[in-house]
Amino acid sequence: NNTNQSNQTNNTNQSNQTNETDQTSENQSQDMFDGLGSLAKARESRTELEQYSDNWGDVFTLGSLLQIAGADLDFDHNLDGWTTRQAGTAIEVLAVYNNLYPFLSTFGYKPVRYHYVVNELLLPYVSRTALSPVQPGDYPRTRTYENRYGVLIHFKVSGSFGFFNPVYLLLMLTAALALTATASTATDLFFLYVSDQRDNFFHLKYEVSPDFSELWRCEKCGYFNSEKSDVCQGIPKFCCPRSTPICGHPKKKAEHDEEEDDD
Repeated sequence: NNTNQSNQTNNTNQSNQTNETDQTSENQSQDMFDGLGSLAKARESRTELEQYSDNWGDVFTLGSLLQIAGADLDFDHNLDGWTTRQAGTAIEVLAVYNNLYPFLSTFGYKPVRYHYVVNELLLPYVSRTALSPVQPGDYPRTRTYENRYGVLIHFKVSGSFGFFNPVYLLLMLTAALALTATASTATDLFFLYVSDQRDNFFHLKYEVSPDFSELWRCEKCGYFNSEKSDVCQGIPKFCCPRSTPICGHPKKKAEHDEEEDDD
């Protein structure tokens, strides 16, 4: 009797465990189906959009790509009069990456962003030739081929990333200085030799000094003066000639008398 009772107890426990396992499996299956159902509903709602982005990437419909590229399947024709739907076409999609922005990148603003550029390639036909699934009875002596026309979408990644390069910085500075010097030299040459104001420009740009062998030197400040000046016209360095009084030291008498005798 004790043995029979223990067997019945074991069977009852096993049946309870089996029921619990089945219930857990049903719950997991229900959760999985619920998740797939919500995912399907989300995708069904997104199919109404022409383009969207999710965790899997960016999604575009063929109609949106054709619209962006400016292509029309029924109203565009090739040289033979075939429509794009009949002859096929090729769409190139460029994913352009960039991290440089005017003025802001100078101060370290360099987030990586991207955008798409969609273009239609000007091809008369886009087709693929393949063996037909159904071949004649004398195959391979006689073969049947299929020419399939359609839309070929070609994806490419392009763009440029900027980074600091000291060698390139020195090269740009050298080029900028050379261009600035060239522009200044060309301007000077034009106004010195071509312009009708060349005489005025020359005297504004250059100050022609007299012959120092014909000047007399002031004993007080050492300034060289013209023979026509009886007193020194010297002005100290870093002083304004308009607001600073001249030295005023008189010319030597001997030199002054010698000049009078010559007269």
